[in-house]
Amino acid sequence: MDMLTKDPQALMTNWMRVYINMNILRSTDPAVSQVLDEIKPKLAEANEYVMKFFDLLGVEPEAEG
Repeated sequence: MDMLTKDPQALMTNWMRVYINMNILRSTDPAVSQVLDEIKPKLAEANEYVMKFFDLLGVEPEAEG
């Protein structure tokens, strides 16, 4: 993600990478774990809105390759 793009497919791919990585992050630091636990429900809610946005644009998720 080192460049800007207007390509909806590229944007969706980048969003899914961020979303998945944020969901699988783990930490042995209790403070970091607490922040991650607090952010995950909000991140899931944001994902619903982002996916609705991509649905409106007609963007389909890429098949696993």
